[in-house]
Amino acid sequence: MAAAEMIGLSKISKKGNRIPAATVPNVLPGMNVLAHIEKTDKQVTAVPADAVVSFDNRYYILTFGKDKEEGGKPFTEYRFIEITKGDTNDGFTEIQLPENFDLEKTKIVTKGAYNLLSAKKNAGEMTCG
Repeated sequence: MAAAEMIGLSKISKKGNRIPAATVPNVLPGMNVLAHIEKTDKQVTAVPADAVVSFDNRYYILTFGKDKEEGGKPFTEYRFIEITKGDTNDGFTEIQLPENFDLEKTKIVTKGAYNLLSAKKNAGEMTCG
């Protein structure tokens, strides 16, 4: 990141429209701004940030396994899938899935993943996988 002098100050909206400098609060021509600009055309697989959990210095997503019944009580079985975690931006986290993982046929837990991880740890099932 570097300091840059703002000349002909303006701002670009999310739709790509230029916003006049007069509408940018607290910034005047001649002022310096420290800015970080990100630009990438890279397409990645990303999930909501709450879907990624960490355990034993590894990252996982939880996927729906199947509905089961044991001892007359219904429950849902989940699987922990180890992933490589990338950048997190705007509430989404980039992930790299294992080879041959079929994302199209998988239901990923996007809310409550840490609750399920805690339940598994409390039940004594300390290994993921």
